[in-house]
Amino acid sequence: MKKQKLLVMITFVLFICGVLSCKKSLDIVDATNAAGKFKIKNATSVIGHPAGLQTSLRMYGYYSIWGGSWEQQMDSVNINQLTDVCISFINPNSSGVFTISSDVAQAVIKGHNQEVKMHFSFGGGGGPAYWDNLIKPVNRAQVISNIRKVLTDYNFDGVDVDLENERITTDYNGFVIQLSDTLRRYSKELSAALSPYQRNQLSDTVYSRLDFLNVMSYDYTKSTPQSHSSFAQFQTDFNNLKTKLPASKINMGVPGYAWEYNGNTPTTQVSYKNIANQFPTAGVLNYKYATSTKTWWFDGFPVLRQKVAYCLQQGAGGMMMWQIMHDPKDSRSLLKLMNYCAGNPIAAGFDPTLTYSLRALNSYYAMEVANGSLNDWIGIQQNPWIADNKQRWSLTATNNEFKITNINSGKVLDEVDETSSGNGLQFAQNSWHGGGNQRYKLVPNELGYYKIVNVASNRLATVYQGSTAAGTKIVQANDVNGTNQQWLIINQ
Repeated sequence: MKKQKLLVMITFVLFICGVLSCKKSLDIVDATNAAGKFKIKNATSVIGHPAGLQTSLRMYGYYSIWGGSWEQQMDSVNINQLTDVCISFINPNSSGVFTISSDVAQAVIKGHNQEVKMHFSFGGGGGPAYWDNLIKPVNRAQVISNIRKVLTDYNFDGVDVDLENERITTDYNGFVIQLSDTLRRYSKELSAALSPYQRNQLSDTVYSRLDFLNVMSYDYTKSTPQSHSSFAQFQTDFNNLKTKLPASKINMGVPGYAWEYNGNTPTTQVSYKNIANQFPTAGVLNYKYATSTKTWWFDGFPVLRQKVAYCLQQGAGGMMMWQIMHDPKDSRSLLKLMNYCAGNPIAAGFDPTLTYSLRALNSYYAMEVANGSLNDWIGIQQNPWIADNKQRWSLTATNNEFKITNINSGKVLDEVDETSSGNGLQFAQNSWHGGGNQRYKLVPNELGYYKIVNVASNRLATVYQGSTAAGTKIVQANDVNGTNQQWLIINQ
């Protein structure tokens, strides 16, 4: 009894010291258990809303590393742009026993301290073949018990079933249903990663048991260089899967990487961070030539603006990225753009507080106000980029229609005659009056080049006669899909 009282007193003193300490304690205790060596001691998950997030759209990021510390490398990614982080992958051994390191446990604590939900995923593309045996009826009860212990001992918020391709066997549905029955008793979330082509292999009951589905809408490689994750395919995948479960449970996936083509052959994957470090403005398009024969195809800013807007319009529950280590942490970040688009839908993906240059595809020259004039009725032309404010524009959207304002003059891009007789006339700058001839649609193609379409006439901003000469006027013309009618929009 004395020992018991002494133990209580010691525990109380340690508790008070912990409360008074400015430094957060480790919160890890060395203990042997069925799931592994370490577990979180007396941890509770208090999930709020990360300070960096501007939207209630679920933002789910898979997190995978290639050696080193899970906890330390979280500092190199944009955790504050996410609602959910999924450590990928934690697989058991062939007997179904998980081993969890203290480093993983520390990563869970760090995520929770940043108000992010923490999940782990098992399986993975090319995941261990022994999962086929582990999910058989004779083995699944013990495996599920071990998964549950990982979740509760380490305070994960949920688990993601990422059994793909041939790993979705005839035992998959029964396993997921039984896993769901167990996790519900412990208030843990259950998700699954799915390639859309396998959607009919999951039963209606499985779909009903998921808290959300992570849709892998990428890796559609072709025999000619093109996007492996196009907006059209994204729409098709969403429409197919919303027949399986409510839209609010769907996280539409985007890649943080490119497929590299050598000639017409897809050869390997390259992280977007790697590309952006070599070519800082690569994200203004959805592809990049690395050499004359080698191209990278990825989700740049143009297609991400479309995808986020589509998810909001369709009531999707969220978006997902594989994987967040591929994303730069600075202003080139795809996650930051997605977050901004989701939190500011009225801006249609363009921050009105930033400045942009508009570069013609055929010449790569910038749209500018002639001579940097401050007056009305001054013509618009192209010239080499010199980083002058006469070549910079702000883009302010209302109902997806843009006012395009010159930074130097404060005047707007004006199609001076929207009637049929105006075809071929030069654009000018003028004071804003809000008419249709001063409002524009910005319409990207699959590559990421924009058409600047006047609302009143439906004609396009066009480099006159496709000239590549400096000083060539910008005119209104009917859409013939010319390279002189396609524009790069670069934040500069």
